[in-house]
Amino acid sequence: GVAAVSLFGGLEREILIEVDKERLDSYKIPIQQVIQIVKAENLNIPAGRLDEGKTEYIVRCMGEIRDVEKFKNISIGIAKTKPPNPIRLKDIATIKDTHKEKRSFSHINKQNCVGLMITKEAKANTVEVSDAVQKELKKIEKTLPTGSKIIISFEQAEFIKKSIHNMTAVAEEGAILAVIIIFLFLASTRSTIVIATSIPVSIITTFVLMFAFDMTLNIITLAGLTLAIGRIVDDSIVVLECIHRHIEEGEKPFEAAINGAKEVGMAVTAATLTTACVFFPIIFVGGMVKELFTPLSLVVIIGLLASLGVALTLVPMLASRLVKTPKEEKERRERRGLRVINTILHNWEVGFRKVEGMYRNALSWSLSHRSVVVLTALVIFATSIYLIRIIGMEFFPKMDIGRIMIEIETPPGTALAETEKVTNQIESIVYEMPECEFVGSLGGEQEAGPSIMMVHGAGAQTGRVMMKLVERTERDRTTWQVEDYLREKMSNIPGAIFKLSDIQKSAMGGGEAEIEIKVYGDELNLLQEVGLKIMNEVKRVPGVHDVDLNWRPGAPEYQIFIDREKAGYFGLTAGQVATTIRTLFKGDEVSKFRELGKEYDITVKAKEEDREWIEELKNLKITTPFGISVPLREVSDIKLAKGPTSISREAHLRTVIVQAAKGPRALTEIIKDIDKKITKIKFPEGYRYEYGGEEEERREAFSLMFIALIAGILLIYMILASQFESLVHPFTILMAVPMEVIGVFLALFLTGTTLTVTVMLGILMLTGIVVSNSILLVDKTNQLRDAGMQRNEAILKAGPIRLRPILMTSLSTTFALIPMALGLREGSEMFQPMGIAALGGLITSSFLTLLLVPVVYSLLDDLGEKLGLQKKKIV
Repeated sequence: GVAAVSLFGGLEREILIEVDKERLDSYKIPIQQVIQIVKAENLNIPAGRLDEGKTEYIVRCMGEIRDVEKFKNISIGIAKTKPPNPIRLKDIATIKDTHKEKRSFSHINKQNCVGLMITKEAKANTVEVSDAVQKELKKIEKTLPTGSKIIISFEQAEFIKKSIHNMTAVAEEGAILAVIIIFLFLASTRSTIVIATSIPVSIITTFVLMFAFDMTLNIITLAGLTLAIGRIVDDSIVVLECIHRHIEEGEKPFEAAINGAKEVGMAVTAATLTTACVFFPIIFVGGMVKELFTPLSLVVIIGLLASLGVALTLVPMLASRLVKTPKEEKERRERRGLRVINTILHNWEVGFRKVEGMYRNALSWSLSHRSVVVLTALVIFATSIYLIRIIGMEFFPKMDIGRIMIEIETPPGTALAETEKVTNQIESIVYEMPECEFVGSLGGEQEAGPSIMMVHGAGAQTGRVMMKLVERTERDRTTWQVEDYLREKMSNIPGAIFKLSDIQKSAMGGGEAEIEIKVYGDELNLLQEVGLKIMNEVKRVPGVHDVDLNWRPGAPEYQIFIDREKAGYFGLTAGQVATTIRTLFKGDEVSKFRELGKEYDITVKAKEEDREWIEELKNLKITTPFGISVPLREVSDIKLAKGPTSISREAHLRTVIVQAAKGPRALTEIIKDIDKKITKIKFPEGYRYEYGGEEEERREAFSLMFIALIAGILLIYMILASQFESLVHPFTILMAVPMEVIGVFLALFLTGTTLTVTVMLGILMLTGIVVSNSILLVDKTNQLRDAGMQRNEAILKAGPIRLRPILMTSLSTTFALIPMALGLREGSEMFQPMGIAALGGLITSSFLTLLLVPVVYSLLDDLGEKLGLQKKKIV
């Protein structure tokens, strides 16, 4: 599951042959001759076979050098002296047993260390890979020298594990609260046990089906399970409440179980299918919505279907065996000395009867003032829609994950030592903070693996500081408050660009900046000019941080232009000149030195003082094939210039991108302010801009979620039309959908929560729930009318009868969502807005639906009469 491992810091052994250019020139020896001889002198060469009697022997020439000191005596050539003397390697070079040039660094808690960045494969499970890597690290740690240890500074799986644990706890708490509500309404321990049993059975069935579909438990699927728990119990509540009512009316438990399940069976099936239909389109809408929320949708659908099966089979069976009459239950509690519980349940029942009477009166009044009810609902709905402008929108809510990553970029051409110095300053600031558990850093050129640095042109001028905060309960400031403090402190450090990267998005697989403005055009200089203007305007927008332009000037470099005519006169080619320069300045790995089963590079390069200044380069002597030494300046022209610039292209157009991060302020509000400022900038003809990053993702996600919602409502309509054999009844039932929006936007407004894609998920779930409640009302009304009752009489009787199951399902779902809405546990912030929205929508829709749906039912019934349709059917 590991894709790559990148190495930072540490020292790697190297046998360095530092050539003295002056001595090399005095002996007229080309550097390539030194390289070839060192290679040739450090070889073991098979020389064939030798047959001696009945035995065959392999002949091998053992020329490999096993002692560093012996490199000094390698003969490089013959000096033109009398008598001729061999020129030893030690005569023209210094041989050092040292380490390679330091091109990266890594620290942990301000101490030097070797840093490893391990990247998993795209489709690999993060937790499984992390566990496997840690298992191997424990084995490796046992083999390390005394005093050495391995510290894991950042681990994505840790946050995922905590989130899964906390989401599981949220689900458990929600289930317990739902069961308490059920007990209060049914006033029966046995009935509550039946419901409580249905929850784990439904969940276990869901797990079995998840396993069959090769799904794993993660934050997304657990959120789906948490979201579904309140709804999972609804089917069982409706069936059991109906059975309970039949028992109260005098039927035997066995008969009541059959009759009760039969009475609400079709309604429960329709309600479950309509809720499942709302989530079904998400699987097909495409884009990031499909990638992120298909597992959640599948879990909800699977859970609902499992709960339907349990409600229509297990619940009636258990009810027929366990459920007793309320009188028997009460007497049993009296015998056990549980009078306090009886008193509580009695008071609850008295309170419910009062509410039932108030509802009956309110329903009667509503049927007499239908226009007032409808107009009031429309006004409230329109007002709630207006709240969207105040609430604001963004893609995902911010999470206090307790990790901060600071990207550092010094000016192009900055030496590694200077970058490390800046990094050390930031480390010191972070290390002294009370919220810091530990701090790690790395920078420079990584030794292996694909580039993991997020800043431009990863190299000696780039670094990264990673901070792990103490547990949320042990600190006073949130992650983003700590980030604001760090930004203030880092503003006093000159000569570098600092960006606090979004670990939250990185952990979820995203890589886009929160705010991106893409500018398109042809001329690079004009693009840069426009990009800088936009960047300066964006910096003035409140709530925006770390504003940057992705364009960078090239690093300073000396460019050597070979004069081929002059070089040819001396018998030199451009390749020979370039190879000589590279060997002396960068160094060539010419061979390997082996010791105790390990290999170390043997590198040839000029001594350090011969490669520090440009004059040394200009005066570099190139030995020709004729044995003549020619200064580099004689065969080339050396100019100081800027290196190549990275040019971004999208849709075949040159592009520069202004990137920024945001604070707690809503993304849409920030985009509005940016738009106002950008419109003041005069763009050259043919140049334009558009938003990318999180805003682009948000727009795509919201449009796809809206499409999914519309598709879900159409599917609901088709199911209801089939269920009621009517084209008009579905409209009556769907009138409950706008009522949920009122509570959603009001709850978001009152809590200061923005509209996110997770809120849209909550709206989808709400749509299924409120439709389910409406189905119960309409279905019971139709049953009573089919039995011969007049319309208003049937409505006034059906409403109070269905009040108990509707309140039970609504309140059980409401209380199940309370832990999610509070968002007190780490990792639950992602779905907290969904919980808040679902709570608000559930509360308003439950009460408004109880009045509006019967009123709309009667209005459409009157319309049917005017159109000459049957009284008992709207169509």
